[in-house]
Amino acid sequence: MHTFRAYIRRLREPLNFYLFVLVCAGMFGWFGRFQLAFLSDYTTVTLAGIIFFSALKIPLKEVTAVGRHPRTIILFNIAKLVLLPIAIYIPALVLCPPLALPLLVLATVPSAMSSPLFADIIGGRPSLAVVATLTSSLLAPITIPLVIKTLAGVSVHVPFWPMALSIAEVIVVPLSFAWVVRHSVPRMVERSEPYLGHASILMLGLLTTGVLAKQSQVALSHFSLLTLGWYLLVTSGMMLVFYVAGFGFSAHTTFKDRITLTVGISNMNFTLALYLVTTYFPSPENVILITVSIIPWFVMIIIFKLLLQKHWLRAPH
Repeated sequence: MHTFRAYIRRLREPLNFYLFVLVCAGMFGWFGRFQLAFLSDYTTVTLAGIIFFSALKIPLKEVTAVGRHPRTIILFNIAKLVLLPIAIYIPALVLCPPLALPLLVLATVPSAMSSPLFADIIGGRPSLAVVATLTSSLLAPITIPLVIKTLAGVSVHVPFWPMALSIAEVIVVPLSFAWVVRHSVPRMVERSEPYLGHASILMLGLLTTGVLAKQSQVALSHFSLLTLGWYLLVTSGMMLVFYVAGFGFSAHTTFKDRITLTVGISNMNFTLALYLVTTYFPSPENVILITVSIIPWFVMIIIFKLLLQKHWLRAPH
């Protein structure tokens, strides 16, 4: 009983709870795929929930303060939406040509809606992550078709108004509602603050379970474990490039902003990536590669956090 209580106390730490939810999502997604695939139909709700619980911890003035220094956000979007897709696609053409196109799609999509949550977990600045996610999502309908057409010669279309509506549903409305709640019942928000991150992580777990449950049916019926392992290796390499590039690109900022921008660059909107490949490049290989990439996406943030805790990645003196 004492051991069980000690384990429960450890789950109060957001990173430990995140790891627990990650393992559960992976198990339920792969082994409960026929019963839990319906969760993928509630992607908008779960994403909005992640933003809402994360935003309850972010004062409005912190978000508006980010807008007073646009240079960092401009450079972030150039690196995220233009430079890194080039850095991924050209080597992929040489090293793994059949996977170059889905990797390019992954590289071109904006920051994931969960970026503020991850920024909070690793000790970054969630308000900066909110602005980075919002601006990259607004620019994506322009940059994605342009970059894919320029590099791969393939035309894709990201409808602006549906994208804008999605941003409103997933980011703007939850943010606004969270700030109304913060203003209306500040004491209740303050008392619940230690658990808000856990609520966001739980919503992320539900989202991941649904995506894995839906796509694992295709993965297990069409692909060998060797092929899935190859996809995992390739996408892990891509994530590593993103973390190294993100940490290097943001060296001019404060250390807290540096790790936040690294998270923003490395975390991708998988929902949009899956939409693009199923709409324009609907081969099972492309869809499964996007799905498999969720695994290193989840794991790399843990490694990044541990590197920060061990002080192997340090603020400049």
